Parts: sequence; C-alpha cells; structure tokens
Amino acid sequence: MTLSTAKTVAAYLKELPAQRRTVVSEVRRIALKNLYLALGARKQYYGLCAMSIYSVPGLEKWLRGEFRKAGKKLDMGKCCIRFRKIEDLPVGAIEKLVGATSVKKFIAVYKAGRK
Repeated sequence: MTLSTAKTVAAYLKELPAQRRTVVSEVRRIALKNLYLALGARKQYYGLCAMSIYSVPGLEKWLRGEFRKAGKKLDMGKCCIRFRKIEDLPVGAIEKLVGATSVKKFIAVYKAGRK
C-alpha cells in the first residue's frame, strides 16, 4: 500500500480495501476512547501504539499476561503492538488497556519523565 494522501479519516477509511477498513475501524473505535493511543495500517501489519504501556509501571506485564491468557501471541516493541488481523488481539484486554490510565495520570507520568 502506498502512503495515503487522504485529508480526513473518512477519506482514509474509504481508500482502504474492505478487509483492512474493517480492522482499522474496529481498532479505531477502541482508540477513540483514549487520547494517547495511535493506530496505523502498514503494508504487512497494523500498529497500535499506547505510550502508557511503556511509561506506566506494571502495565506491560499485565498486557503480556492478558495475551497469554487469551492464547494470543504478542508482537510488540516498546509500546506498539503489531498485528495482522483483529483476531490477533484480545479486544477485551485492549479496551481495558485504554481505560487503565486516565488522561490526568498519563500527563502526570509524562511530566515526571520529562524532568
């Protein structure tokens, strides 16, 4: 897939193939609940980036455990979860991840890390 030149989310979603649009739309629904969650559709995978995984103590360990409990393989960098299809994600755990850190707490952790 080439780099998108879409000016709006709707335009971006419209230019995606139907299967990719479904995955991006579902994960975007989860991401919209959170200001510090990013989603991207790459050529070979999707990336869901949540800085709270990296910056909030204990959250990464919890997330790894949730993937194990769901019988799913976690492919993750510091804070970006890579996946190929929505079934690769334990969606319930991702939703809990979104709600695990309030915006206020995330901002406090971010500011503490900048000192």
